[in-house]
Amino acid sequence: MMFGISPEKRLWSLEEMITHYCFWMCDAYRTLELSIDLLTAVSRGFSVMDANSQRETARMAAEKILTQGHSLGWQLSDQIRAEHLVRDLKNGTPFSAETLVRELSGLRTSFHVALQTAKFAYVPTPDDQYFENEKLFGEEVFVNFKEARQDVKESGNCLASGLHTACVFHLMRISEFGLRRIAARLRVKLFDKGKPQQVEYATWNKVIEGVQSKIKEARQLSAGTKKEARLIRLSEAGDHCTFMKDIFRNNLSHTRKPYIRDEALAAFRRVNDFMNFLVDGLNEKKT
Repeated sequence: MMFGISPEKRLWSLEEMITHYCFWMCDAYRTLELSIDLLTAVSRGFSVMDANSQRETARMAAEKILTQGHSLGWQLSDQIRAEHLVRDLKNGTPFSAETLVRELSGLRTSFHVALQTAKFAYVPTPDDQYFENEKLFGEEVFVNFKEARQDVKESGNCLASGLHTACVFHLMRISEFGLRRIAARLRVKLFDKGKPQQVEYATWNKVIEGVQSKIKEARQLSAGTKKEARLIRLSEAGDHCTFMKDIFRNNLSHTRKPYIRDEALAAFRRVNDFMNFLVDGLNEKKT
């Protein structure tokens, strides 16, 4: 752990910012309280503990509370103080029991202050199932759509946190990965102002029209029930994308309305079905 790095300057990951397990904080505080009580008893002659055991008791408590205090973003001075104490305890610096009690009590006070300014969010069941889960749409989608993993996880985080419009936003990004996968599979060629355009930079309308045009063209040239079945399946997927665009993305893009939980859940289920539908279709052998 580096000294002198302000928590405000640190780059926090999503999980660090929004995930907190209350059990570990309670466990750290309980360890700190127990250590203070034990060392207080030693300092007053009510209990006997050798110097190494005293240091180990204090070190374990300080390390636990340091980790939790760090996640709370407590003051830089408090962090440096805790880090120095842990370092000295590890290095075998001699401390009297009274000094250890004083140092640990100081950490407890700092921790109290950090708790008073921290804000926590609780995710109740059943919404906790959506939180920090990259595989919300199942193993097959996770494996076949690596580029969508972050949006899958964030759509679940938004749903679990009550950010329903943001959830739909991420769901539409997921759907777009699916749509563009269909376009790539069908080798759709797009143009903008007479020049070739990459699928990644085209609008939904243009990609959908390109997919439907390619499917229509393939229908006229193809023969055989197996290939016909595959084209029908891809055509249905294109229609599915059009439906989601009209229902969800148009409203979202034009800020016509915020989404409520039931609507976000409906979108979530629809996109889940769509992506699994694509996995089944795209994994079929080309004919």
